Amino acid sequence: MRGMLKYSIELWCLGFIVHRTHGLRYKSRKLLTKKPREKGRPGISRWLYEYNVGDKVVIDIDPTFVTTAPHRRYQAR
Repeated sequence: MRGMLKYSIELWCLGFIVHRTHGLRYKSRKLLTKKPREKGRPGISRWLYEYNVGDKVVIDIDPTFVTTAPHRRYQAR
């Protein structure tokens, strides 16, 4: 029993038992960061632009508002 415990601790240390998470913001560190000149809140004109039905738009995720952001797969589409 004692040898089995030592073996399981060794496996845990090597990362065989610990599973990595794949959440909504997985691999999006570079994608959801602003450059130094872009930091701060966006201007009011960005929110007041009117779109018509049938217009094609490019989804640009704003990292300031992460809770309301779509999934990262929709960035720039």
